[in-house]
Amino acid sequence: MRAAQVPRGGKVEHSDFHGSYEEYVAAKRLMLNYLAPNGTLAFDADNFASRRLAREASVARKSGISLHGRETDLRLTHVALDHTGARFSLNGRRMHSTLLGRGHLENVALALGYALATGITIERARPVLRRLQPLRRRMEHYDVA
Repeated sequence: MRAAQVPRGGKVEHSDFHGSYEEYVAAKRLMLNYLAPNGTLAFDADNFASRRLAREASVARKSGISLHGRETDLRLTHVALDHTGARFSLNGRRMHSTLLGRGHLENVALALGYALATGITIERARPVLRRLQPLRRRMEHYDVA
């Protein structure tokens, strides 16, 4: 495996499968064993478990993401969420994602961390963010008459 994301937030993803946050972190730790040594790891630098797993990971590139001002590779600041998506600054450069909600913003941030760590420029990533569409029934717009 060449890329991975470790826990974000502090909540259990797929809580129906993982019995607790500790079990969720343990599953992510197992996944890191399958990362190729020349792989890339994007991680939530605001999350203690993610930082610990990133320190343990044996990969060529690591990219920490912060939405809360932590000093790391990529910092998202000036975040504004509304019906058009998320507007934010990424290391001082204005960005816009059409995906709605904080959870999508966190995933976008991790994807950007991976992309930038592997050589994709912000200029190349920016137009892609504007075209992203949510999965059906996940924070999508509905017209109500």
